[in-house]
Amino acid sequence: MLITQSNYQAHVPPDSPKLRQSHRQLTDPRLRSVLSLPKFPSNFAYDKELLFAVSGGWGTSQTDGHQGLVMVNVTPPTDANVVGIYNTPGNTSPQFVKVIDESTYMTLGHGVGPGGFEIVNSSDRTALHRIGFYAIPNGARRFEINENTKVAYIQGGFNQIYTLDFTTPDAMQMIGTYIADEFFVGFSATTATNRAYYCRKNFVSLDTSIPTNLNEIGSYPLQNQTGSTCTDLKVLNNMAYMTITGDKRGVFILEVSQNTPDKRGMYISPTQRAFPRTLDCIPGVCYIGYGSSYTTENGVDKLDVTNSDAPTRVDHYMDKFPTYGFLEQNGLVYLGTEEGVSIIDMRAPNPTAVPTFSPTSFAPSPSPTRLPRPSYHPTASPTSELLLTSQTGMILSVFGGMVGLSLLMALYGRYETSRNRIYPSQISDSSGDTSVVPQPNQSRRSTVRRPVAPVQAPVEDSITSAVGQATRWITQLSRTRSS
Repeated sequence: MLITQSNYQAHVPPDSPKLRQSHRQLTDPRLRSVLSLPKFPSNFAYDKELLFAVSGGWGTSQTDGHQGLVMVNVTPPTDANVVGIYNTPGNTSPQFVKVIDESTYMTLGHGVGPGGFEIVNSSDRTALHRIGFYAIPNGARRFEINENTKVAYIQGGFNQIYTLDFTTPDAMQMIGTYIADEFFVGFSATTATNRAYYCRKNFVSLDTSIPTNLNEIGSYPLQNQTGSTCTDLKVLNNMAYMTITGDKRGVFILEVSQNTPDKRGMYISPTQRAFPRTLDCIPGVCYIGYGSSYTTENGVDKLDVTNSDAPTRVDHYMDKFPTYGFLEQNGLVYLGTEEGVSIIDMRAPNPTAVPTFSPTSFAPSPSPTRLPRPSYHPTASPTSELLLTSQTGMILSVFGGMVGLSLLMALYGRYETSRNRIYPSQISDSSGDTSVVPQPNQSRRSTVRRPVAPVQAPVEDSITSAVGQATRWITQLSRTRSS
C-alpha cells in the first residue's frame, strides 16, 4: 500500500522517526539536507528528480511493518521531503533497487515472507503496485538487469547467481544458476560486454553471453595480494573499482578489458578506524562511503581516478553515523545512515570544511598535534616558564610519593619485628610448656627456641635512596634550564 505524508502517522508507531528535517544543525555548507525516515536506507536509485530509497535495515529481517520503498522529492535538495512509502508484501526487508522508465526493481531479503526479486509499476507515483515477484531461497541482494533482453542477474542466497527471465513480470522464470566457490559480497555486471563480476577474497570474471550458462573466464587473488577482502564493487569503462578492508583499507583497481584482470592502482584510506563499506563511480571520480559503529570517523571520500594507477583523494566529508546506502547523482551524494538520508554537495572540492553539529550530537575535533619541545633559556617566555613550573611540580610530587612510600615500608617492617619479638614469658621448655620460665643459673638454654625475626631494610637506607634519586632529577632539570 501507499503511505503519504498525510496518512503517515496512522501507519507507524508513535516513537518512529517523523518525516521531517533533522534537528542536526546544517553548519557545513555542503550538507544540504538531512531527512529522517522510518528505517535507515540501504540503497538508492534516482529517476526524474525523485530519490528511491529502499528502507528496512542492512541485511536484517525486521518485523515492524515498515520495510519498503521510500520516495523522496529532492528538488531542491535543501527542502527534501517524502512523497510516499510503499510497503513490501510479506514484511520482507528490501536490499537493492533500480528504476528504469516506469518500472522499479527490488531485491528482498527474507522476513516473515519469502525473499526474492520484485517488480513494481511506478508509472503513477501515487499508486505504486506490485506486478511481479519471484521467490529466491535465503533472499536476494545485489543485482543487474538487461532491459533489452529482459534478463536479471541476481546475487541470491550466499554464493549463487541466478539468471532470471522477466519478459513476463507475473510469470518470471529461472533460466540459469551459477554457484561460486565462496560467499561473496560485491557483484556487478555490464550488458555491453556480456560480463559479470563478483568479489570477496577473490575477484572473479564471468562470461554472460549465454545467460543459461555462466562461465568463469578470469580471476585475481585479492586477499593473497593485498591482505584484504572486498566489500563492494563497481565496474565502469573496463575498470573494476573495489572497496577493500583488512590489512589495507581503501580502493583497489583492476583493469578488466581482458579475460585476465590486471592490477592498476590502490588508494589507502587515512581513515583506518572506519572501513569502506560501499562506493559509487562516474567517469574519472569515485566516492567511498565509510561505515563502522565503533567510530565516529565515517563519511565520504571523493577520489580522482583519472589516473587509475595513482588514485588520489580530493575531498572528504565527515559524518558521525556509519553509511549503509550510497548514491552519487549530478555531484550530489546521498548517504543512507541511521539518521535517515543526508544530501551532500561535493561538486566543488572543499577539503578544509569540517562539519560541526549541535552540542547534543557529534562535534568532531581536529586531530591532536604534538607540541614542539620548549627550549628553556634565561629569557624564557611565560608559556615556557609555566611548562617548567608544571614539570618541577610533577617531579616534586613523585619525590614526595617515594619518600612517603619508603616511610610506610619502614614502619611496616618495625611492626613485623615487634610482632615476632620473643618475650621471657614466651620461652618454653622442650615439652612445649610455657609455664616454666628458665632462671639464669639453670642450664636449660639449649631448650629455648627463639624464632628469627625477618630482616628489614633500615629506614635510613630507603629515605637516602629516594632523596638521592630526586636530587639527581632536580639537578638535571636545573642544568637544562640554565643552558
